[in-house]
Amino acid sequence: MKSTSVISIIVCLFLISNLCLAGSLQPSAPPAPTMKTLDQVEPRIPIALSPPNTYTITSPGSYYLQTNRILLSDSSAIIIDSNDVTIDLMGYTVRGNATTFHIIGTGIYINSGHKNIEIRNGTISNFGTSGIVTGDASCSNIRIINVTCMSNVGLGIKLWGKCNRIENCLIENNTQGGIEAGENAVIRNCIVRENGGTGITVFSYSTVSGCSSYDNNVTGIFASGAGCLIADNTCHENNIFGIIANSTATITGNNCRNSSCGIEAGGLIKNNLVSGCTTSFGIHAYSGSAVINNTVQSCLGNGFKIDSSCSVIGNTAYNNGSAGPNCYGFEIAENCLVDQNLSYGNHTNMNTLVNCTVPSGNHMP
Repeated sequence: MKSTSVISIIVCLFLISNLCLAGSLQPSAPPAPTMKTLDQVEPRIPIALSPPNTYTITSPGSYYLQTNRILLSDSSAIIIDSNDVTIDLMGYTVRGNATTFHIIGTGIYINSGHKNIEIRNGTISNFGTSGIVTGDASCSNIRIINVTCMSNVGLGIKLWGKCNRIENCLIENNTQGGIEAGENAVIRNCIVRENGGTGITVFSYSTVSGCSSYDNNVTGIFASGAGCLIADNTCHENNIFGIIANSTATITGNNCRNSSCGIEAGGLIKNNLVSGCTTSFGIHAYSGSAVINNTVQSCLGNGFKIDSSCSVIGNTAYNNGSAGPNCYGFEIAENCLVDQNLSYGNHTNMNTLVNCTVPSGNHMP
């Protein structure tokens, strides 16, 4: 009994001491908000839902679509009149109503002189000029990423200016052509198909890589101007050329099949495969080119047409020249170095002109 009383006294003293130490239960201030504000959740700027006519961006910032934007009038859907703008289409479609060419009907138009613009993640279709257009060559650093441009009366994408980039886009069924970019452009991992003109057109010091450009009404890839790199593309069933480029290009690792002509270019032409050209040559190399380790097969005309003063080394030509006389596996002009090539099954395997250096390393069974 005595021990039980002692324990009870200790417990009571402990409870009394805790009550003395406890603070006030009255809060010192109202509770702080725990939810984020709308600006914290979505800090970007929504593009107005209505009216469905031209929306003009005049301030830098990040903008986004909230739904499809369907134009009922013949006008541009979005005009960008500022530097430093990003538009996220959020998977939605910007669509016009044009069936014939109209000079004012553009999906997204970037006014002259603006730079650092990015457009991504959506579809632009059915406009009377082109899907995306820059005002002139004073624009620069325009980036188009993961966008589909289709069924426009002009081009899918037309970017004047320098240092533009187009990646992971689908460009199809545009009446006047697929993509036109300016100088120092990068076109990467795009599908460009069934357009009424050339699939991809770039200018000096541009790069086109990893693209598929096929079934276009003119040429798969056209690189105009000096110093372009055309690498690891597929160009099939275009109506004229698979690839055509300037005399100082690098053309490497491409696969061109069943176009009228395969590759016409100068500079370095290396490790390409060309087959099934339906009217003429597989590879035509301009004067002074290096033509190395390419294969051309089953073309109606010449396999290789080589202009003067070229180095032609390690190439293969077979089953070309079915059009008949004056068709060769290799037709080679004067002053060329011709070595380590294989030519067989062609109408005539090789024809070389004067002053060519032809070591014994070529094989023509």
